[in-house]
Amino acid sequence: MVAGLKQTQMPRNKEVSLKVGDWEKQVKVDYPNFEKFRNYRDEFLNSSAMDDYEVWMHGSFPDRRTKDIDFIFTKGEGVRLDPEEMEDISYRSLDESVYKRNFLADVAFQEQKIHTFDRYVKSWKDTGKTTPVNAILPGEKWYVNNELLKDRSQGLTLSDGTSGAYDNLGNNMVRMFGELPYLKLLKALEKDEFHVYTEKPMKIKDRKKVY
Repeated sequence: MVAGLKQTQMPRNKEVSLKVGDWEKQVKVDYPNFEKFRNYRDEFLNSSAMDDYEVWMHGSFPDRRTKDIDFIFTKGEGVRLDPEEMEDISYRSLDESVYKRNFLADVAFQEQKIHTFDRYVKSWKDTGKTTPVNAILPGEKWYVNNELLKDRSQGLTLSDGTSGAYDNLGNNMVRMFGELPYLKLLKALEKDEFHVYTEKPMKIKDRKKVY
């Protein structure tokens, strides 16, 4: 962590300098909506740059107002992903979402088989245990106006209060080890708000390339 920096929040609809790895631009971040999502999908997710990836959407969008839209990019179960390629895709996604359309597409890459949250919740209810999972995310640290926004090296907070492990893969990509259901889902279950997550992740684009 950079000395003297405290974790900050992303201001809404105000121009700021956002830095993620080697990507840094002046942006104005606002809430996502259907129009922004459709344009991002049509011009980026459905572009040739993404032909090799399935795309899944999770999180509570569009069922409620959210700060961002969560996506998973994958080439399928067991297909190893190249850090340099993931970095390039991540920066393109930032260009197409936060820079061009003023909303954040929060992207994760997956090498494991993707199941719905419902399946993990059922397993948790049956066994009382969460299921270990991991995902690859861009940017070990994120900065807004030179103030720390995210620090992935701290690990994900797990349901038992400990922090999950993390592995720096190079090219500004990190593998985060966590669990499902994660804390936010468990809290949604407690509040009877899980309906906004049911049947997600939801596949919104198939992989076009077949080997």
